Amino acid sequence: MLATAVLWEQLHKQLHFVFLISVFIREKKSREK
Repeated sequence: MLATAVLWEQLHKQLHFVFLISVFIREKKSREK
């Protein structure tokens, strides 16, 4: 059970990181136009 919680924690961090990058790229593209 604990291993699953740790796995979810890691997954959540990765998703948050990917989300920030996608938002950053979107902002950059919108400024270029």
